[in-house]
Amino acid sequence: MPEARNSKKKIYQLNTFFKLSIGVYIFINIVYTTIVCAKGINPSKSIKDDFIDILLWGIGLTYTVYSLLFFITGFLSLGRLKKYFPVFYEENYLMLLIATLGLSVPLFLRGMFDILRILGADVMKWA
Repeated sequence: MPEARNSKKKIYQLNTFFKLSIGVYIFINIVYTTIVCAKGINPSKSIKDDFIDILLWGIGLTYTVYSLLFFITGFLSLGRLKKYFPVFYEENYLMLLIATLGLSVPLFLRGMFDILRILGADVMKWA
């Protein structure tokens, strides 16, 4: 019985953590959007370039956060499978690991490339 209570407590803590992280992410997006709207258009750039920069920041941040959340939940799911379904876990471990990494790494790289495009033109030489 105590193990079941600890498990429920951990699930509750993880649920609270994810709700809090999603709330913080939404708050950051609202603050970011407000700052961008208050800042206005940069006079040294064309309207099109400034709009593209705003989109790249938003998309880059979104992809990066989603990839990190997917990575964390993927490995938490693998841990649960290992604990509760050891036979299935042993048979499908490599495929599940490749699926988790194959879905989270490209999202992370896309987000980083979008952010790096804004930070400097030199990044585009190797991207």
